[in-house]
Amino acid sequence: MGGIVSGLASSTIRLRLSVASATGTLAALRCGSGSQMDSIDVDVVTALVKDLALHLDLKVLNVLGPLVSVGADVTAPSVGTASPHAVTLTYPAAPGLPEPQSVAGLTSLNLANLSIALTLPLDPLGLLSSLLGGILGAVVKPLLVALDPLLVGLLTPLLRLVGANLGGADVAAASRINCDSPRLQG
Repeated sequence: MGGIVSGLASSTIRLRLSVASATGTLAALRCGSGSQMDSIDVDVVTALVKDLALHLDLKVLNVLGPLVSVGADVTAPSVGTASPHAVTLTYPAAPGLPEPQSVAGLTSLNLANLSIALTLPLDPLGLLSSLLGGILGAVVKPLLVALDPLLVGLLTPLLRLVGANLGGADVAAASRINCDSPRLQG
């Protein structure tokens, strides 16, 4: 996305992200005997936004070309995660699948994971950019860490009012496990 304001400024914004990510990992498989039922344990990790990469370029122009050019990159491995959850799905005695289970949603925005880097003109070695980026990180990160629980505390009840659950997941078994004929596989 780009734009020019009255021929004096130019901006570019690039955004890359993955939305609504959930990963389930089989943690245990139990074959029941007697009155115990077959069951599986699944570890679930969710993220509202994963692999965030935002790049901003701002150039102030004059007649001869760019007068000031500043670039900023904001990155984060994940934003808006729920704590890892362990889910147990127990198979019914009769043929069929376990009831799906929902995993709770947003517990943290993970704003402390944001990384900010600046690119300044006339800084060929990147020393000024690194210094200003470090100062910006030292000032902004503590604020983001302090705001995180407040934002989650505000967002969660509002989302519940409209029936939304951000950062959650529904976990279901795709097929029945077969415990009748054990065998080694390699």
